[in-house]
Amino acid sequence: MHEASLAQAVLERIEEAATTQGAVRVVRIVLEVGELSGVVPEALELALRCLAPGTPAQGAEIVLVRSPARARCAACGERFHPSWLPCACPRCASPAAVLEAGQELLIREVEGE
Repeated sequence: MHEASLAQAVLERIEEAATTQGAVRVVRIVLEVGELSGVVPEALELALRCLAPGTPAQGAEIVLVRSPARARCAACGERFHPSWLPCACPRCASPAAVLEAGQELLIREVEGE
């Protein structure tokens, strides 16, 4: 379950942000998970909840936002929503698609007090 190592890295970044901002505890975390990231949102949330005790994020509300995948064909410029990778352009069938979004795992918001 690679979500546990991802959760650990997220918690480390959140702890750094809390320390930098002088927050004693984190009350809300918003994460953006790309639909082609390979991350199972429910597993990530569970891992965060399991690893958070003893950190500033203990008891924090966790909000996971799924972001859709977007691609652009390098051959014809068509923008489309790929369902998997690799993918071909739906307009010209070129395999030269450039993924513009959908593989990210981003910390969008950390609210502390």
